[in-house]
Amino acid sequence: MQQRSLLAKRKIKLNFNLILKNSLSKGGEFFYFYTMKNIYLFSLSLMALLFSCSTMQEEEIVSSELYSISDGENALARSNYNLMRLANPNTGEIPSNILQKEYSFIRSQTKKSTNAMFSWQSRGPYNIGGRTRALAVDVLNENRILLGGVSGGMWKSEDGGQSFEKLTTSLMLHSVTCIAQDTRLGFENIWYYGTGELSGNSADLVGHGIYKSLDAGQTWNLLQSTTNDSANLVSILGDFSYVSDIQVNPLNGDLVVASFAGIFLSQDAGQTWQNVLEADASPNGFGYVNFGNQTSVKISKNGVYYASLSVDAIDKGIWRSTDGLNWSNITPTGFTNAYRRIEAAVNPFNQNEVLFIVDATTNASIDSHQLWRYTYLSGDGTGNLGQWTDLSANLPNGDCLGFYDFNFGYYQSQNSYDMVISYHPNVANLVFLGGTNLYKSTDAFSSPNNYSWIGGYQCDANTPSNYVWPNHHPDNHALCFFPSDPNKMLSAHDGGLSLTTNALSSNVLWTNSNNGYGSSQFYTIAIEPGNSTSEKIIGGLQDNGTWLTTNLNPSSAWNHVFYGDGAYCAIASNSESYYVSWQGGKTFKFDIDNLGNTQALTRIDPIGASDYIFINPFILDPNNSNIMYLAAGNYIWRNDSLDAIPLLDDEYNAISLGWERLNASNSSNFFISTNYITALEMSAASSDVLYYGTFAGSIFKLSGLTSGNLIKESIKRTNMPSNAYVSCIETNPNNADEIMLTYSNYEVNSIFHSLDGGLTWTNVSGSLEENPDGSGAGPSVNWAHMYFDGEDSIYLVGTTSGLFVTELLQGQATQWTREAEDVIGNVPVTMISSRTFDKNIVVATHGAGIFSNKIVNTSINDNEVSSSLYDFECYPNPTSHRLNLRFKLDKTQTMRIELYSIEGRKILISEDKLYNKGENIESVELDLPNGYYFLRIKSENQVWTRKVLIKN
Repeated sequence: MQQRSLLAKRKIKLNFNLILKNSLSKGGEFFYFYTMKNIYLFSLSLMALLFSCSTMQEEEIVSSELYSISDGENALARSNYNLMRLANPNTGEIPSNILQKEYSFIRSQTKKSTNAMFSWQSRGPYNIGGRTRALAVDVLNENRILLGGVSGGMWKSEDGGQSFEKLTTSLMLHSVTCIAQDTRLGFENIWYYGTGELSGNSADLVGHGIYKSLDAGQTWNLLQSTTNDSANLVSILGDFSYVSDIQVNPLNGDLVVASFAGIFLSQDAGQTWQNVLEADASPNGFGYVNFGNQTSVKISKNGVYYASLSVDAIDKGIWRSTDGLNWSNITPTGFTNAYRRIEAAVNPFNQNEVLFIVDATTNASIDSHQLWRYTYLSGDGTGNLGQWTDLSANLPNGDCLGFYDFNFGYYQSQNSYDMVISYHPNVANLVFLGGTNLYKSTDAFSSPNNYSWIGGYQCDANTPSNYVWPNHHPDNHALCFFPSDPNKMLSAHDGGLSLTTNALSSNVLWTNSNNGYGSSQFYTIAIEPGNSTSEKIIGGLQDNGTWLTTNLNPSSAWNHVFYGDGAYCAIASNSESYYVSWQGGKTFKFDIDNLGNTQALTRIDPIGASDYIFINPFILDPNNSNIMYLAAGNYIWRNDSLDAIPLLDDEYNAISLGWERLNASNSSNFFISTNYITALEMSAASSDVLYYGTFAGSIFKLSGLTSGNLIKESIKRTNMPSNAYVSCIETNPNNADEIMLTYSNYEVNSIFHSLDGGLTWTNVSGSLEENPDGSGAGPSVNWAHMYFDGEDSIYLVGTTSGLFVTELLQGQATQWTREAEDVIGNVPVTMISSRTFDKNIVVATHGAGIFSNKIVNTSINDNEVSSSLYDFECYPNPTSHRLNLRFKLDKTQTMRIELYSIEGRKILISEDKLYNKGENIESVELDLPNGYYFLRIKSENQVWTRKVLIKN
């Protein structure tokens, strides 16, 4: 019998960043780089060396046409995409505790921008949530729901999920992973939540401890004992960087936490901690996707602890304890020798009975599971003192083929990424089991085929692409029940939150319960370019597909366009067509009406192209939206006949019309055989030149696109980092020779600027780097953007610590100031887009949705600028003498129309008029000199503003 007592001393590891000694078969010091057809294997510790060798060996391990939509490989593909972008290129590792260091550095080096031109506001989406692992209902008030997004922060509802309020302040860490309430009588106002998501991600979602609330979750403070700094004897190694479970003993209030470093117990409400079961304090070279460090813990109502640690942990297996200090290993004889994450559920009708769902493999390409029931008999519960029953044969094992080659039907967890098991609190033997799908069994999976499929994916044989359960979502992480109603249940997943009021039915119906839960995770964003006042925004989201809005109202629902992990997208001039892609390079042409409804579509990515990266770039020629440039591995493909492609509503078979591979664009060379393209850019000032960069740091300029006489130049210079990931290339829309370029890796200089088409580059990282050589705690830079309106020159960058801006580039003396501190804060900014015509800048974040800014003349009272905008159009614009107005109201109210000159002088003020709820149409006759004007519709306490051009 194996026991672990309080006297067991923890083995402190000082080599926090050492690459693990795991073998190749365990994933250890290697990671998988995913392409559309193949998965390549690289040694992280040798990455820099490999890049300098004359050859690179490639090994095809798994071939999958559809890792694209959340099959077992997708969480790894996303994680490794992040790893490539973030790891220090010299070590192949993400620096330890980098996000905490980054936040501290940013706070000490930057200040809030005082640029009065910017007035940011959320654009939603109101109806889309992000990946959610933390969920709880208050035992004193079931209308109070608390939930946390892994990059969206902590939120609370006081009306049963009809609306949500964000509790995390803009500058707090937003990576919430688990939550627990102290349910003891008189202590119910005490709550805790943990931070840092390990599975499926990397340093951008690292945590930095545990937060505590004393006022029923309204305000939160970090427990200093869990911060990762040298003042803490326990957490100096980052023990609370990735917290997967947090539980409060219902008998005595003791706090127990499962993190990637093991199981930790606090007997004084979080002031001090004891490491009672040890995993491994070092994340591995796989980029924090550590298969060996999966831990979990649960406490029964009678105060018994059950913990599990995966096979590579020091204290591997399943453990039981009656006091949280002394533990007995109860792992059954014959238990699998290959296991990662294990989740448990205690039977509320028999506290001695526990179910364990097991990810029963350490092979990244295999999704195998077991289900075990444990019954405690006596003593310490080990050996014959506990009874084990293998229920694995009763796991869901159906088939649902038809959408590409992905089988939705059987139980899957994407390598431990999504696993949850729970008994219903007041219906005996009713058990819910979640992975990619959600299932339930009325006999606790005691017999085969006695289960119902109730959420996640769905099987639609007639329309295979209709694969998501209505108002629910794949990838399930948490369940919660309402004590007053056994039929009422909440489900947290990668799409946020869903509610059912018929959980006991075999055909469970769900409602979307996101309702302002602004935690959506965007990769990309696009607006209609050119001389347009269109309010359309389209963007690609992590595991939530592509969505579109057509108005400014942040409380309006966005329209769903497409599925998968939403990737690059674009709107052609005048909204003639929309272009959408999902992870792995599949690209589509859409016809979408002005209300955001899809009319037709067709797949258009080039036949024969391959080796797409996870979020694969394409761009439209800014002067001719009939032309697309698309990256595919080492090559760029061009399509010059987009308009001619018919819309056949074929999602499977790509139309090859118009595609040509630009062989001169080949980004490989003698040293690097796979140097995949990660960024594309073309200035509106010249359709003859295309810039592109790669994951290994190469930068190229391809000229002669209009003549067909292509010339490729390498424009990387010696003052730029080697082997770093080019995350963005941006050009001045008025000057193709002015370029900004960003590298997203940590510990390299991140931002470079050229005024001569790439002949020379100046490092303008400035105050965003801790040290001149780029080392230290500077943030990862995802995107750069140049905004010009003829008068102002503004440079913006999106980082893992929010949005930054400067009006003056001064080399390494450049001072970047945090923008939108109180609105966007330190949520990662992934992409920025703008157009000069109506001074519209749009910012995409990974965890807080979309933000936009209409720059208004500051001579108009800033306090009158609306903080709540609604659907409002002025047309035609430009106009000569008549301006038509269309706007929608959420209630009947009195309004008036005002017109101001660009200097802020009042030109026109109408009489007050009562307008009805819903759509209203009005027109204004104008007889004014040419120029810009501001038109406003004003109510008692709100203002809607549009910029209008009079052109006679």
